[in-house]
Amino acid sequence: MLIHSLFTYSTYYRERVKAEFSTGTGHSLNLKEVATALSKRIVSVFTPNSEGQRLLHGTQQLYQNDPYFKDLILFYEYFHGDNVRGVGATHQTGWTGLVADLIDKVNTL
Repeated sequence: MLIHSLFTYSTYYRERVKAEFSTGTGHSLNLKEVATALSKRIVSVFTPNSEGQRLLHGTQQLYQNDPYFKDLILFYEYFHGDNVRGVGATHQTGWTGLVADLIDKVNTL
């Protein structure tokens, strides 16, 4: 909801409103740029990295390497704060399912 709001407000404020991103860097971005950067960070948890591994699967070899499971994206209940490994129920399609909209949005930016 926050990212959606940033995209919405960016259409009105355009370049007039900027926010420091990331905190403490002194580097300011407009609201659309902040929303895009946050979206890309969240989407990166679900998309394969340069080694073909998805952060959300952590060390689960079945989901990281098995050809039948490695492209299966699970929507976990919550994520580990340090390594973003998916934790809790894997059948959740609540707020985590909203990442599908971000994936679509990031692919069109």
